[in-house]
Amino acid sequence: MASDPHGAESKNYAEMAGIDANDKDYQTGFNSDISQRSAAVYDLHSQYLSKNLETQAVLETQADLQPLLDDPKVLSNPASADHFSNYFNNGLKAGIFPSDAHAVQALQRVASAAVDKDGGVTLLDNIGDKTLNVYGGQRKVSDLLGPEMMDNLKMKAATSTYTRNSKRNESFELGLANAVNQADPAAGWQELNKLEQGNDWLQTGEQMTPQRQKLIQAKAQLIAKVSQNSQQGLIKLQQSAQADNRQAVIDDAYTRRMASENVAVSPKFLPVNENTGEFKESDMATYAANKLNQINSLSIPASSR
Repeated sequence: MASDPHGAESKNYAEMAGIDANDKDYQTGFNSDISQRSAAVYDLHSQYLSKNLETQAVLETQADLQPLLDDPKVLSNPASADHFSNYFNNGLKAGIFPSDAHAVQALQRVASAAVDKDGGVTLLDNIGDKTLNVYGGQRKVSDLLGPEMMDNLKMKAATSTYTRNSKRNESFELGLANAVNQADPAAGWQELNKLEQGNDWLQTGEQMTPQRQKLIQAKAQLIAKVSQNSQQGLIKLQQSAQADNRQAVIDDAYTRRMASENVAVSPKFLPVNENTGEFKESDMATYAANKLNQINSLSIPASSR
């Protein structure tokens, strides 16, 4: 006797629901829904096969393009964007992709994979303007991926050129520290310009990466340092000028005193203004030393002094 799969199925449903499997009303209702349930099962199975096919196609696409993604010379060549866009357009034309949406999904995976590859920055910078024939017309890659996603991928790719290369990152960080701490700000500025030039070779886009942010901060520190040094230089010049002016005031006081004028020569009583600053006891010692040097330079015999 042939087995009745539907009978076994109805019995299972009845047991789970706590219903008598032989109940007439239950059997009528159950049997009337068999076609609908069977159609649903077949539809789910079809969806599964379709989804599985698309997933497999996405993986196959990445496998096809992996050799290009793993070759820094290919990715760092601006023409690499043409290779990738041609691959997708030819695949769409040949029906390799189950749908346009699948092609875009595969494109997203390839763009994301480029982030961690040497030369990925160049590919992402150039592929945005390429077009794919999807959704009934020519669409720019940047529009398909979205401007926000493109900018995010570019910034990550630019940053990863350092994070995946510890030696490169070490050279950059030490170069910044050395430039900022140069005794001569001009020499430090030159070193920063070299670092910036080298960074622009690696990070070709305009995104504000951590490295560019650090370069800007380093330049700001040097500018502040130059300003501080200039201010200190001005202060030293002012102090030197005031010291010279005090010597002139002291010399004038002594000259007038020797001319029998009743003039005070003590630092406490000499006139003070912005040009002289406050008089110090050391000013008198300096004046005396200068006068002694003048006398020595005249070669006057000691007996005549």
